[in-house]
Amino acid sequence: LPSSLKKDAAVIFPALSSLASKIMIEKEFEDETGFLDKFLGNYPGSHGTQIYPLEPSEKDFLAGAQLASRSGITIFFSFDAHLFPGQEKLLGALQKSCRQLIVVFLRDPYDVSFLRPQDVGITAFGFRKCQVKAVLERIFG
Repeated sequence: LPSSLKKDAAVIFPALSSLASKIMIEKEFEDETGFLDKFLGNYPGSHGTQIYPLEPSEKDFLAGAQLASRSGITIFFSFDAHLFPGQEKLLGALQKSCRQLIVVFLRDPYDVSFLRPQDVGITAFGFRKCQVKAVLERIFG
């Protein structure tokens, strides 16, 4: 990415903490905002974050679209949008309002079918801290 885009990024990330009662969620993802703010704090610029529920609502679509419209690049972490219709709608709202979009597939690459030709898709091969960190380091590094 050009350095100008790296300095003005929106990161939209699922609320993995909501899964903690069902599966093991790493401690860092019990506070997704804290994890992202700490990571992004290592890079120059102003970065916005939004944590969305796995089944986002109209309010989440609007907040995501607003954040994306004022950011140089939007990075959307998808968690099975093909199974959660609200995530597909959130992605659509981001596509309408963002300047440039990177979609990170956390679970599997099936959500690639929702991308437009100008969107970039990256698979993280999972949602563990090391996988999320590796993708973010690749994008921002």
